[in-house]
Amino acid sequence: GVQYETGLEIYTTSALRDHEAGVLSIGHEVRFTLTIPPATSDFTVVGHCSSACTKRNVPAGGINIINVLLHSHMAGRQLKLRHFREGVELPFVAQDSNYDFNYQQNRVLPEYRKVLGGDHLTYECVYDSTGREPPEAVTGGLSTRQEMCLAILMYYPRIPHLDMCGSHVREEEILMSLGIQRADINMLDPMIRAPEKYANKRYSEVVSHLVPWSDTLKKEFREIARFSNHKEVCESYHSDLYRLASQVTYPVFVPFTPADANVCEKGLII
Repeated sequence: GVQYETGLEIYTTSALRDHEAGVLSIGHEVRFTLTIPPATSDFTVVGHCSSACTKRNVPAGGINIINVLLHSHMAGRQLKLRHFREGVELPFVAQDSNYDFNYQQNRVLPEYRKVLGGDHLTYECVYDSTGREPPEAVTGGLSTRQEMCLAILMYYPRIPHLDMCGSHVREEEILMSLGIQRADINMLDPMIRAPEKYANKRYSEVVSHLVPWSDTLKKEFREIARFSNHKEVCESYHSDLYRLASQVTYPVFVPFTPADANVCEKGLII
């Protein structure tokens, strides 16, 4: 029975601003390869915006990040956007060590962050699937019970032909690690074709109820999700897709250590 009013006020002007702002997504592409095993905590998924992509697209003088939305869904617990330049990690662009999907917000940066061509950005998402009853795996998708790992940046000046700078774990490596021989990988929830014991079942069903998730398999899967070579995504949503042929993972770098590391970053991710 609650009633309320809402609305918008829109202003126009013929006096254009000095800079046009843009929106850029960074992280793991929304694909089934973003997979968290059942009954698993502290599981890290990453997405990389490579130095090759920024070198190709960021203009001379760089871009300035003014606002960040750190985003995941119901299983997300910790989020962090990291920034690397010439083998050195700079202070984190943004982080949330106590993420709650119901309280996510845009974060206006008190000091704008400069990103130069050749810089590398990595978005890290830590998940917990232990609260699912019955136990089930969590896979990438649009539902809040599925997962995303994306940081949405607002910045200036706008890059006309870049909307997504990220990566995803190679489909073949994910499937092989789980004993899946063949699948329709271009689907958000692929149909499994081989082996026979998984045939004609959806990927989400197989990883939730049929894969024998031993401690050893979970450990191996953690390494793949975190440190394997990814496929690069460097594209505009409004033109032909541009995907780099090269693969990407963490650069070799000297890590950044926060001044309050002993208090807030005991689990510092390296």
